[in-house]
Amino acid sequence: MELPVSEAIDRGLLARVFGAAVLKGAVYTEIAQDRKAIVQAIPVVVLASVAASTQDYGLGWVPMAWVAAVSVLQWLFWVLITYEVGCDLLGGDATLGALMRTLGFARLPGILMVLGPVVGGIHFVAHAWTLAAGVVAVRQACGFGTVRAVVTALCGIVPYWIVVFLVLN
Repeated sequence: MELPVSEAIDRGLLARVFGAAVLKGAVYTEIAQDRKAIVQAIPVVVLASVAASTQDYGLGWVPMAWVAAVSVLQWLFWVLITYEVGCDLLGGDATLGALMRTLGFARLPGILMVLGPVVGGIHFVAHAWTLAAGVVAVRQACGFGTVRAVVTALCGIVPYWIVVFLVLN
């Protein structure tokens, strides 16, 4: 479903962030179609990655930087696995760039991890919300139904979570 160009241009970063956070499919479709949205997706990924690193604050800046860098690499890993499963195995029609953009915005709930030291269970909430956002992102970018989007998102995020567990524990 193509959106009118004027509507895609008028929606700024904050509107996209809000729409992505509340899992609006139309926003993810717009992001998938707007090749310039990578400029908006990258800061979302970086902020979520920095938020993930805050749990290592007591260890110093070097471990925090390491965790943030690994978190960005995990996003790329998630995109690549999702592309392979969703497009090559399940016949989705997304481009690698569309998945980078949509899954970049799907990382938005990871920003909540900055609250980890004061809010118990926030990591679980952030990961579950990220998975839900990832399902919507994959569904909209690949043109899938929900079941294929869930399978694709899980195939991509489970290895991501394994890396999170191995790096952070």
